[in-house]
Amino acid sequence: MVIRQDPISKGLAIMGLLIPVFISTFELTLYALFPSFLLIAGIVGQRYVLKKIDEDPTIDAGEFSDIMFWSFAALTVILVSSLVIPYFAYPSSIETETLDIMSLRLFVVLMAIAEEQFFRGFLTNFFLVKLPPAFAVLASGSIFAIYHFGVYGTSFDLIGYVWIAGTILSYIAVKTQRLSPCMLAHIVNNLLAV
Repeated sequence: MVIRQDPISKGLAIMGLLIPVFISTFELTLYALFPSFLLIAGIVGQRYVLKKIDEDPTIDAGEFSDIMFWSFAALTVILVSSLVIPYFAYPSSIETETLDIMSLRLFVVLMAIAEEQFFRGFLTNFFLVKLPPAFAVLASGSIFAIYHFGVYGTSFDLIGYVWIAGTILSYIAVKTQRLSPCMLAHIVNNLLAV
């Protein structure tokens, strides 16, 4: 069982590689460096650590419906969990007040694409090689939450929300064997947060 790239996830990855070029034209290069590194690390990890990037070169109407359904399902669970977490907010260690709204939106889209390539495209696939699927999903969601300590600190309600989101996204990736539903849900979630 592997999580595959498809034309949607590949197109979003290319867009993710182009966003830093746009952001860097406005002297915001520093903001683009980390997500660019994470995106490239995810792609390189798939290619050189896992020795392959699985892909499905076409999407038929049924597959497209599945992608949209699971993207919506993931987003719904993530948004519902945000209602359950008390005092949910999106504090960030990133100084976003220096970004105009368009650059901020591009930045959060880039972060979603980069995080999905790394955490679902590479890390979840890596765990699927080593662990049963349920443990791979939990491990990936847990590492995703630990990674977010840098953004949310020790706010355990926010880290709990991120763990739920990461675990749901990993589950959807394993369930659909595609990266695109996770990317789409994560992008919409991040855009709703700004």
